[in-house]
Amino acid sequence: KPFRSENLVEAINDFFDTQDKKQKVVQIITDNNIIDKEVIDKEAVLARSGNDWESLKMIADIYFKHSEELLLKLEKAITARDGSTIGLVAHTMKGSLGTLGSIKAFESALKLEKAGKNNELNEVAALFDNLLTDTKYFNDTLTTFIKEGQG
Repeated sequence: KPFRSENLVEAINDFFDTQDKKQKVVQIITDNNIIDKEVIDKEAVLARSGNDWESLKMIADIYFKHSEELLLKLEKAITARDGSTIGLVAHTMKGSLGTLGSIKAFESALKLEKAGKNNELNEVAALFDNLLTDTKYFNDTLTTFIKEGQG
């Protein structure tokens, strides 16, 4: 269930004991929110990590390592024209992206998953290219978001 901004601010106020900490989290969530809205749901990913930047960084680090492996598996499956593996690996990638609040890359992984599962192999290369582009942008945005939060 998605968070609404006002609910998040209220939760932050309840969670943190100093105004400084509250303001830092609220400011990071609202900075560049319009630009990043299609890339990452900052409120959701921060809430999923218990509003803890160190936990979020740890989860992201695991994702970064794991996603590289998944993308390599996808590339091999696409080359082999293995729809079943494409669907399965894209599904796993989609879950990882969703956990971290990805929006556009999540949608790209979903499209690739469906194409693989339906054995629509003529379009998987283009869908994979979209996933690569969207994932790179998401990864950059997530990294910046975490750095700003830990700042």
